Amino acid sequence: MPSHDHRLLQRLMEALDAEDRSFKVIRFVARPGSPLKYGATPPQFLGGSNEQRLEVLEAWYSELAALPEIDRISMLNPQVVTRIDLALAELVRLRGAR
Repeated sequence: MPSHDHRLLQRLMEALDAEDRSFKVIRFVARPGSPLKYGATPPQFLGGSNEQRLEVLEAWYSELAALPEIDRISMLNPQVVTRIDLALAELVRLRGAR
């Protein structure tokens, strides 16, 4: 029979393992006065299925695409543009995987 310490350690390992398998999305809040709730920077993911990632990327893209072009351009800097290009490539890949 396992000792109390072994049972506690097992429960901790199971909880950490479940946390590692969970889906997390990281978004950065926009500056005050911005027309977006979140910034133009694409979301970052930890874990998750293709369907979950696609849903988050679709929401991000529709929010960004709804802005007038002048607002979109004013929010972008070269680093954000690079990340947006990568996110759009991932969005296209996930759409094709459906």
